[in-house]
Order: sequence, then structure tokens, then C-alpha cells
Amino acid sequence: MTGIPLLQSNIGVVGGAFIGAMVFGGIILFFSFFIRSSVSLLLVGLMLGSFTGSLISILEATSAAGELKSFTMWTMGSLQNIQFTDLTLLLSIYLPSLFLLVLLIKPLNALLLGDQEAQQLGLNIKFVRISSIAVTALFTGLITAFCGPIAFVGLAVPNVSRLLFRTQNHRILLPANLLIGASFLLFGDILIQLLENKVILPINVFTSLLGAPIVIFIILKRMK
Repeated sequence: MTGIPLLQSNIGVVGGAFIGAMVFGGIILFFSFFIRSSVSLLLVGLMLGSFTGSLISILEATSAAGELKSFTMWTMGSLQNIQFTDLTLLLSIYLPSLFLLVLLIKPLNALLLGDQEAQQLGLNIKFVRISSIAVTALFTGLITAFCGPIAFVGLAVPNVSRLLFRTQNHRILLPANLLIGASFLLFGDILIQLLENKVILPINVFTSLLGAPIVIFIILKRMK
């Protein structure tokens, strides 16, 4: 919607999404050093979401009809806009990032012991947290750029993996998240395509209908 040609290319969209995810991930990390309450940190995240929503509204108000329609369709989320030619760019970023993620498994497991215990083991906590946010931002930016913001997959799937495998070990959880998340999204996409002749639905509808009850159930279970 900015009208800048570079930002409309695949590289520009992926780069913009990565930078945005890194900036706001960094902001949340910064506040996490001062705010110990997860509820307060969640409120900070919601306020940041409202702030960026206001900026987007300004862009929407000043955009042409065609650009606004393209943006609106993108926000609904879809796997059907990806072409085979896009896979080269996707894999060139995804595979090295996956390797970096594997290297973080042992440090993430050490963090489960607590900050003090992890430091005693020689772990650089700040480096691990920044690295985790960087890799997460890269994954999030990459997929969001091509598929749009697909809701509740990142919230629901990791919690489902913990419930199914009853473990905090990232050696198990990370591959489980990859497989369950991919299967969940692929199933939703197949279902939407089967219903295409009757009703056209964005994939966000499927993920929200299933993801929201799962997250609510998990929150209620933890409260007990």
C-alpha cells in the first residue's frame, strides 16, 4: 500500500515482514526484562498491536482501491497464492533457519531449569533469548509474507504438542510442532478447497474456529 516497488517484490515483502517481526519481538524482549507478570506483558503486546493497527489504518485510508483489495485478501490468509517459483526463496531462508533452530534446542532446554541454574551451566541467557527471537522472527516473517497472517497456529499447536507428549523437552516439541502445525494447516486448506464450490472461506476462519477453543481450554486447565 506504500506504492514503493521494492516493498511489493517477494524480497521486499519477506524483508519487511522479518524486520517488523524483529523490531516488535525486540520490544517485547526489552519489556520482559522489567515486567515479570505475563499478564502485563500480554497487555503491552496488545497495545503494540493497537499501535500498528492505527498505522495500517492510515495506509488503508490513503491507498487506491486495487491496493486495498490486495491487502485485504492477504490479511485473510491463504496457502493457494504460493507458486513453485516461490519455493526457491522460501527454502533458501527456511533450511538455514531450521539449522539454527536445531542449535538452540540444548540452550532452550537449559533455560527450563531457571535463569540462575542456566547461568551456572555457563549459558548466555541474553544471547539465547535474542537468537530465539531472531529465528522466530525470520520464520514468522517468511511465512506471513507469502501466506498472510494465519491466526492461532502459533498459539494452539505448541500447547497441543505439550499436552500430547507431556514433555518440555525441545528435542521432542520442536519436530512435533513442525509436523502437527503443518498437518493442521494442510488439513484446513484441503477442507476449504473441498467447500470451495459452496462457500469461499479464508483459512483464518478454520484456524480460528479450532484454535480459539483449544487455547481457551488450555487456559482454563492451567487455572485449575
